[in-house]
Amino acid sequence: MTLKGLGINMSATPPKSTIWSYNFTLLLFINILINLGQQMLTPNMAKYMAFLGAAANLLGMASSIYALAALLTRPVSGPMADRFDKKKMLNYSLIGMSICTLGYCFTSSILLLLVLRFLHGVFFGFCSTLTMAIASQSLPEDKMTSGIAVYSLSQILAMAIAPTIGIYLIDTFSYGLLFMSAAALVAGGTALSYLIRFETASLTSIKEKQPEKVFNLRSMISFEALNPTMVIMMNTISYGTINSFMVLYGNKLKIAGIGTFFTVYAVSVLILRPLVSKLLDTLPIRYIVFPGGAVMMASFVLISMSTQLSTLLIAAVLFGIGNGITQPALQALALKSVAPERRGVASGTIYMGMDLGMTIGPALGGVIADVVGYQTMYLLCVIPIAIGFIIFILNPSAIKSSAKQG
Repeated sequence: MTLKGLGINMSATPPKSTIWSYNFTLLLFINILINLGQQMLTPNMAKYMAFLGAAANLLGMASSIYALAALLTRPVSGPMADRFDKKKMLNYSLIGMSICTLGYCFTSSILLLLVLRFLHGVFFGFCSTLTMAIASQSLPEDKMTSGIAVYSLSQILAMAIAPTIGIYLIDTFSYGLLFMSAAALVAGGTALSYLIRFETASLTSIKEKQPEKVFNLRSMISFEALNPTMVIMMNTISYGTINSFMVLYGNKLKIAGIGTFFTVYAVSVLILRPLVSKLLDTLPIRYIVFPGGAVMMASFVLISMSTQLSTLLIAAVLFGIGNGITQPALQALALKSVAPERRGVASGTIYMGMDLGMTIGPALGGVIADVVGYQTMYLLCVIPIAIGFIIFILNPSAIKSSAKQG
């Protein structure tokens, strides 16, 4: 059966009634493969650092240096995504990610691992900016929030199964098989990226609207998108501790099957997003950000009190509900704050916030956990989310502009 027979529009740009253009559908599959590869690695890198002999306060560095490298690429990747051939840039970025992922098989020292993680983060920085920019340009304006919610499900779907698979591969076989499997998945996404296509007229129109100076401050950062991006950053600081330390936390509590936490979190988002995606296009964002953030805060309090798997799984559901509705709403608000020809810069700005959060969260979390333990560290994770509330409230222009998303 053809894609057209499945109800997928074969045009690169969708009609206003649907999000399912050819490019958007293809990007969804590409992102699933990429994120499967990444999510198999991320929760296990701190454990691999420990395997190589790293001290406890350095275990968060594998995640932090990766996010830092991605962060450093955003001022460049955003304007480049708006100005140059997105498809070729995405092809090359994915090839680099595949090589780096396979390269972990040959790391035998902490220094070499960190160097490779940095390079991996650089390629990921370009890749994630490009995929979101292409996806947003493939969506109709009136479906932006629900489209981004569906698009981000590729990452959630990966989180539902990839961490458990990664832990299984390590426990049953070896780190080498984990890295080779992840590299194969990213290579699959690389192959699919060559099938992306652009309508020549649309691409030419967007290029003609770009300023002559590609690299200036306005081309590197979308100031219009800063407020929602800062809220995203604060949420990501807390989220980064879950991604980096949950496996170690479960081991410390002697809880078997801790990988189930990621599965339950992801499944809760997968169930929730389709049910509320249409509401996300119409609700004022303050009705999403504040309840969603409050539920996330409750999940961290529960994590800090947990002594058994069942309690952690309830916390996973709560975090899935909170983050599942808050993240796409804030991302869509940021993307809709700029003209279509500046979506690459807006995408880069969003990921700057996420990368900065993923840089600060694991690094700071590792230091705090080393001093006061994981339980107190997770309790303190409510603070960044609360700061995000304050940032959002204290910016009247952001509140006004987000009073209606549709």
